[in-house]
Amino acid sequence: MRTLVIGASGFLGTAVVRELAARGHDVVGSSRRRAGYLPLDITDPDACRAALENGGFDSVVNLAAAGVTSGTANDREMNVVNSIGASVFAGVMSDLATPPWFVHAASSTEPLGAETAESTYSSTKAEGTRTTGSRLRAAGLPHAIVRIHNTYGPGQPPGRFVMDALTTLMRRETFTLNYPARLRDFCFVDDVAGHLADLLERPRQGATSREIGSGQGITLEEAARLICDRAGAPVELVHAKGMPGSDPNLTQLADTSSPDFLKCTTPFQDGIDALVSVLAARRR
Repeated sequence: MRTLVIGASGFLGTAVVRELAARGHDVVGSSRRRAGYLPLDITDPDACRAALENGGFDSVVNLAAAGVTSGTANDREMNVVNSIGASVFAGVMSDLATPPWFVHAASSTEPLGAETAESTYSSTKAEGTRTTGSRLRAAGLPHAIVRIHNTYGPGQPPGRFVMDALTTLMRRETFTLNYPARLRDFCFVDDVAGHLADLLERPRQGATSREIGSGQGITLEEAARLICDRAGAPVELVHAKGMPGSDPNLTQLADTSSPDFLKCTTPFQDGIDALVSVLAARRR
């Protein structure tokens, strides 16, 4: 199988490329800016069409995203990559005579129903997912939209909850929680990459929706205390500050009752232990 991984230089993209290669697949990774990858601007329809028509791909997964980590992209860049880029690429796919099997990665932070988007990242990702799905369904193309919950593990850049908590506590510094009661579903990166690789290997199944999660909710305070324990730091370093008023995004959990649920099986504690081992080895 020959697969194009869009956003291959990112945290999850790197893991997916590694997983597919380990399974013996021919993998081509693209990146907007990183050297060593196929240069591909998914907002450029001509570039997308050339890549797809000349690449001989059996499947494509779109993992491109801007602003996953707060402060890494401005509103314009998030709109361009997360919304416009996703829509343009889906439009090009819709025009192909024999398009490859397509998997689009959506975020668990994207609002459902009447929910309020918690950030520009969330709203732009949601718009990209909406337009991708509508364009591909209108063209009758087989694809999967995959809603992925909070992914963590070795290789994750700073700025995300797990990595920030762990690196701060390993330095024996105070880690402050603004929303200690938030309930989240954390997924080890290898589990997520494995599920995405499985989806890319499956026969085309029309238009499907999937959700990747552990199904095991944990509050941010509980998670921080567990991280503190595995890092061997004093629990007093975890400071639950709490923001005034109610939390508009209190709970984000995978729906384990859905037949479309794909379970991540690595326990949170085991994932943290693996991450602690990697960070400790780097310090030696």
